[in-house]
Amino acid sequence: YTFGFWIYGASDGYEALRKMKAPALQETITIGPETMTRDAFYQRMFYRAAMARTAAIPSKYRDDIIGGDTLMTGANRVLGYAIGMRLVANVLDDPKLKADVLAHYQPIMQEIADAQGRYSGGFPLLGEGDRYQGKGIHYDAGYTRTHMDVLISGVFRTGDPLLVQMLQRY
Repeated sequence: YTFGFWIYGASDGYEALRKMKAPALQETITIGPETMTRDAFYQRMFYRAAMARTAAIPSKYRDDIIGGDTLMTGANRVLGYAIGMRLVANVLDDPKLKADVLAHYQPIMQEIADAQGRYSGGFPLLGEGDRYQGKGIHYDAGYTRTHMDVLISGVFRTGDPLLVQMLQRY
């Protein structure tokens, strides 16, 4: 899930290149057996990244690192990944791929939004915790700042209602 923050940063850079109409995006390149424009490769890469953790919603997801409820043990990573998914939907040109990402994003993000304020241990979701009646940061402020940046950027770049709701609750 941590690579959601990579998706966030890389998609920022990608959007900037597209906005400035960087000629390099239209170069034809070959990677392995595939030849296409750099832009097409980026589109494919972002789609694959967005879909990489869609096998299960966060509370059900397990791998060799995440052995328990991810909402309790790594919710900020999960939130970063979900925001990354939503940002990818913004940059995809193919409407079918965009719809596919959004269809998988919705249940993941809904579970995260519904969980805000429920946990106070581990790495809790932003803006929760018993210490400050559900409104404070009760662990490393620098670490939290990174997650706030991603949440705020997600709100500004997408206007997604679930992200807006989380920011308002915060």
